[in-house]
Amino acid sequence: MTSPYQVNLQISAGVDFYQEFYLAEPDMSPLDITEMTFHSTIKKHASSVIANESTSTLSKQSYASFETGVVDGVAGIYFLKLTNIESEKLSEGKYVYSTVMSNQNNEFVEMNSGLIFVDRAFGIIKNEEVDGGDSEGVEIEPPDPDAGGGEGSLPD
Repeated sequence: MTSPYQVNLQISAGVDFYQEFYLAEPDMSPLDITEMTFHSTIKKHASSVIANESTSTLSKQSYASFETGVVDGVAGIYFLKLTNIESEKLSEGKYVYSTVMSNQNNEFVEMNSGLIFVDRAFGIIKNEEVDGGDSEGVEIEPPDPDAGGGEGSLPD
């Protein structure tokens, strides 16, 4: 079995996320994961709980789950995925994640983990975010090259 490894990820909240991972044996041959299942979660930090729903005897975990699956079992390839709807729920910032593989005997092994850096995708502006609710967007004027430098000003 392989050792867990660290991979840091970048996610833009509001768009689809998909990442494939390749698992190998120590001799670099593919690890056969044909009969394996993967589980992966994102947390703000490893012991994140929902404060207003947790008690001293029962903690309610705060996390989001990746969709996972095997792409090619013989080649040792699996994926992590978030839809744009799920990624949009993430606030900007730094998170941690962990991916665990389980076999038919209910044995669990951590395969990879790392940091996730989330920023907000802003290439798509939804209708409700535009004044008047139309889909035309807001026109942004380019800077005037003859205006020169100087103090900036706040937007209207």
